[in-house]
Amino acid sequence: MIPGNLKSFLIAEGVMAEPEPTQGPAFPALPSQAGALYSPANPDGVRSGCGNCVHYAYGERSCYLHDPDLAITPSMWCGHHVFSRRPMQAFAQRLPMQVLLPTFSGLVTVPGGVSCDHCCHYQGFVGDSPAGMQLTGTGVCLALVNENGQPVTVEALASCARFEAIS
Repeated sequence: MIPGNLKSFLIAEGVMAEPEPTQGPAFPALPSQAGALYSPANPDGVRSGCGNCVHYAYGERSCYLHDPDLAITPSMWCGHHVFSRRPMQAFAQRLPMQVLLPTFSGLVTVPGGVSCDHCCHYQGFVGDSPAGMQLTGTGVCLALVNENGQPVTVEALASCARFEAIS
């Protein structure tokens, strides 16, 4: 290691090159819609939740993907939601499989259901002032990017695994 004053002298005399500036830590790139399990808005216009998911059984209050002993309510949601108009009453059988852990599936209780317009990453208003703002059917998600690294347009009632409720 060269002492600071000697290093400055050697750089000034042209004996040593100026060191390249160091950059801070590299941050991982934001995911694409596919990488965040983006689901378009449900066809019935209702927000996503376990109560309208194909993996949910009302009679058992259970999810096929999670531990059968875990009590799941219709107002819960996870990133593996798949819309269904007719959730089951009970599972005919459960195949032996590795279950999802709630910490990895993103299982949360969200009264009223999950949608982009209830997420902190969503910007769905247009206008310059609160008085001139109006809600639109689509918005921009600041947690997802397209192939050019730009935020993507999403449907207000869509959802994805990056969901974080507005606090």
